[in-house]
Amino acid sequence: RLKGHGKDPLAAALAAASLHAPTVFDRWEGDRSIGRDEPDDWTQLVAVNLRQTQNTMKLFPALIPERTRREYGIQIGKENIWSDGDRRQIQAVTQSASAIEGGRPKQIIGNEPQNWDSSNAAPG
Repeated sequence: RLKGHGKDPLAAALAAASLHAPTVFDRWEGDRSIGRDEPDDWTQLVAVNLRQTQNTMKLFPALIPERTRREYGIQIGKENIWSDGDRRQIQAVTQSASAIEGGRPKQIIGNEPQNWDSSNAAPG
């Protein structure tokens, strides 16, 4: 999608849904796919620098209602969102391979990938 055309709201909605919604494929029932919840969900919002993740991270307070936060124990911070006793997480990180090495996130959403190149440690 083009710059300024709603990628941040889409990324925020996908990340928020992954916290507790049945977004992971589980099985087929006839011709219908059935999802399941991921009990240790970890989504990373990745950008060249943390400032680029702010547009997405600032959407979560409006996207996740207070009632939902209380029900699921969701805590919204500037760079992390925790849920379910800190078992589930949405995390804003830089795409520097050395900064995020070793983790095993379930979902990675790249922010502004057109700015990733070998000079800023872009993957692969």
